[in-house]
Amino acid sequence: MAQTTGGVSFRNATLEYSLGATAWTDASNSLCTVEVSGGDRKSGEVWTATGEYAIVTFGKLEPHEITAKTVYTEVTSELYQLALAAKEAGTNWYLRWTVQGTATGKFRYTTGVGQVISCPMPGGDVSDGAPVTAGLKFKCGSIVGAAIA
Repeated sequence: MAQTTGGVSFRNATLEYSLGATAWTDASNSLCTVEVSGGDRKSGEVWTATGEYAIVTFGKLEPHEITAKTVYTEVTSELYQLALAAKEAGTNWYLRWTVQGTATGKFRYTTGVGQVISCPMPGGDVSDGAPVTAGLKFKCGSIVGAAIA
């Protein structure tokens, strides 16, 4: 089989948040990275005295965690400050993001309802001159991917 030519970069990524999954606010202006973990199916196994192989069973799906790194700003309408306020208030959020922008036909991932569970205070190195970044961690029960119509 020939090597794929369909690889893409995260250069045109977008990230949006919503309080009710209806009106979405673009937060891409300060987005640096998005990492997704979780969603694995629970499984278990047991061995018997007479069997050579394990008995394996499967259960429910685990929750997802989305970690985003953002440029730290003190602008109250930008992602870090909004996420910090949402964490402190226990506000329900929805997130959605794309890898290649928001044109029709591009793929978008949308979470179920969740909350910001971590939003560490910023830190940095005074000697390097790099912009300060900060992060947020969001936890939800589900993520669905679909092409943008």
